[in-house]
Amino acid sequence: MSIKNTIKNWVLCSALLAALPITVTAGNKAEIGVVKDFKVTSQLASRDQAVRMFEGEFFRDPYIYLGPDDYYYLTGTRRHHLSGGSKKDWTSEGVELWRSKDLSSWELLAVPRRLGDLSWVDGLKAHSDEVGKGNARVWAPEIHFINDKWVIVHTTSVRKAMLYVADKAEGPYVETELSTTIDHKHDPSFFHDDDGKVYLTHRVDTVVEMTPDFNELTDNEFKVKPANRKMGHEGLYLTKVNDRYVIFGTAWSTDKIGRGSYNMYYATATDIRGPYSDRRYMGRFLGHGTPFQDREGQWWTTAFQNGKTMDFNTITKAKGLEKKKYTVFKDGIYLVPLELTVKSDGDVFFTPLDSRLVQPGPEEVQKF
Repeated sequence: MSIKNTIKNWVLCSALLAALPITVTAGNKAEIGVVKDFKVTSQLASRDQAVRMFEGEFFRDPYIYLGPDDYYYLTGTRRHHLSGGSKKDWTSEGVELWRSKDLSSWELLAVPRRLGDLSWVDGLKAHSDEVGKGNARVWAPEIHFINDKWVIVHTTSVRKAMLYVADKAEGPYVETELSTTIDHKHDPSFFHDDDGKVYLTHRVDTVVEMTPDFNELTDNEFKVKPANRKMGHEGLYLTKVNDRYVIFGTAWSTDKIGRGSYNMYYATATDIRGPYSDRRYMGRFLGHGTPFQDREGQWWTTAFQNGKTMDFNTITKAKGLEKKKYTVFKDGIYLVPLELTVKSDGDVFFTPLDSRLVQPGPEEVQKF
C-alpha cells in the first residue's frame, strides 16, 4: 500500500483474548489454497455502503495492501484459522496471508511465518513466561513491498514485535537482525517516503527511520501529533497524499478505553515531522482501519467489530452511549468506501461514503 499505548490498552486487550500456547499443531497447512468468494462485486462497485466479508468469523485489525503484482493482500488477527480449533480458541500464532484480484474472491495464499518457527523461539517463550503467562499470539500483522522486498511486521500479545523479509509474498521469510531486539512496538507499521527513507511507526505518535535493509532502527526518531490534542490510543498509520503527510490514529469517542465507539481520526502536514493540523474526524466505528487505494485510485478503509453490535436506528435513539462499547458492525471484516477531497491549498480531507459512519455520536468528547 503506497498510502497507506498504554498499559490500560494492553490489559483490556489481554482480557478479551483467550490464551494460546506458542506451539503449533500438525496439519496447519491444510487450508492453504482455499478460496472464499463473497460475491460482493456489485456492492463494492456502488461505493455507498460498508461491504462485509468473512461473515461468522472473528477477525480483528484487517489490513489490505495492493502489491506491485496487482494482487490485493489481506492479513489480520483471525481466530481459530490454522488448525481447526474451536471458536473459543485463538490460533493466531501465525501470519495468515490472503490475496485477491477483485477484493471479493480471496485465496488463502500462505501462512508464511509462525512464532513457533522462530530461530529464537526459546527466548520468546522466556519473554512470554515473564509478561504473558507462557503464551504468545500474533496481533495486527501487516505486509509491505519496500526496496524490492516483501516485509511483514506485527506485534504480539506479549509486547514483542516481529519483522521478517522475503523475495516473494508467500515467502520463505527470514528474520531480520532487528526482529530479535525490536522489543515492544504497539501496532507497528511502515511508511516508505518519496526520498527513499523507510520509517517504522508505532504506538499512536512515534516514528523512527530504519536502515534500508530493515536490520536497524536509526537515531532519527520523532513524535507526530495533531496540533490541538493527542490523536488517541493506538494504531498510528502514516501515508502521503500528493504533498500532504497524513497520520491516522484510533481512539474511543469518550477518550476512555472501551467506552463509546471505536473511531478513526487523522491530521495532515506538509512535512513529515509536522506541524500537523488539528485532529480531524475520519469516521465512526472505523478504529484501527487501514486506508488504501484500489487499482482505480479509489479510497477505502478496512473496519471490524469492536463493541456490542446495535442497529443504527437503535443507536440514534439510545441513551447512555458513553457507558457502552458499541458498533454497527458485526463479525467478519468490512471494506468502507471513502471520498477524498483535495482543497485548493493542497490539503486533503477524508469522508466515509456510508452515511451511518459520517457523524460522530452524541458522546463524542471532541467537537467537530
